[in-house]
Amino acid sequence: MVSFRCNLCGTDCRVPEAAISRETPSCDHCSSTVRFRAMVHLLTLELFGRSIALPDVQERRDIVGIGLSDAECYARPLARKLDYTNTYFRT
Repeated sequence: MVSFRCNLCGTDCRVPEAAISRETPSCDHCSSTVRFRAMVHLLTLELFGRSIALPDVQERRDIVGIGLSDAECYARPLARKLDYTNTYFRT
């Protein structure tokens, strides 16, 4: 079993190792994937100097960001914490 705290929703998770893959939802609460959690890890590491779960990020309206068709599971929490707008590419 792999134990981790989901950095999108803050839930403590336990998942069989075989169930962990890039695109397979592995958080029972928010259905985040390894790829989505990696995005949040890298973003918070760059913005704050350490990896922070989105529920633990302090509101910072001075940080402005624009997403391009970002996944709702992290776009919504980012919009609540930062001055962040998710945009959508349409052809």
